[in-house]
Amino acid sequence: MKAEHRLGLTVAIVALAGVATANAAPVTYDYTGGFVTVSAFQGSSNTDLLAAGTQIQLTGGQVSFDSGALTLPSFQFFDKTPQTVTVISGAFTGEQITVQSLNAVPDATYTSSAFLSSSPPPTYGFTAGKIDASGMYSLAGPINQGSKPFAGTTNSLTGQVTLGGKDMIQLTGITLGAFTVNDQTITLKGDIVFDGAAPVPLPASVWLLSSAIALFGWTQLDRRRVAGNPWKSPS
Repeated sequence: MKAEHRLGLTVAIVALAGVATANAAPVTYDYTGGFVTVSAFQGSSNTDLLAAGTQIQLTGGQVSFDSGALTLPSFQFFDKTPQTVTVISGAFTGEQITVQSLNAVPDATYTSSAFLSSSPPPTYGFTAGKIDASGMYSLAGPINQGSKPFAGTTNSLTGQVTLGGKDMIQLTGITLGAFTVNDQTITLKGDIVFDGAAPVPLPASVWLLSSAIALFGWTQLDRRRVAGNPWKSPS
């Protein structure tokens, strides 16, 4: 009987592992912090209006990555704490732009593809788009303006995901949003870095395999109790 039990457990685990592999799910990484290196451009100019290295801290985000299918199925990054950047050149020098909130998610037409670029630790390059960003901003300085919404769409961007040791994701070239100052359009763009992440939840295959082992362990325990108690009949 013991041999039969062991054989049954082995067969079940192998079968469940096969199902889990065939239906492998992306792993979602939960980031509690990160930052955006922000640039601002007036009209069609390529001159950055902000000081080099200007950053906005992010308060959180999530990224789902599938290393089997080589896709980045979903992500979100957001900030809910007002943060101010200052224009240091151009016609709006001295203008302070306060980003009061920021949120970016995949567009309804979003697609992605990835490739293994180096190992170890495994680092994947990827392209993705479209991505929609939105938020609220206000202006202070030469021009004062109360809270207003802004939005932007990025058709395609590149980035990389590093897993193992210290998980990290970088998204390069996201359009955060555009707004108008004295009939002039200013566009905010950013390169995003999330550094240090924990996967939540575990991949579906792990939960499935753990559940199978727990179930068979409980069955074995129940059989031993029945065998040791002549007054209890097996169900």
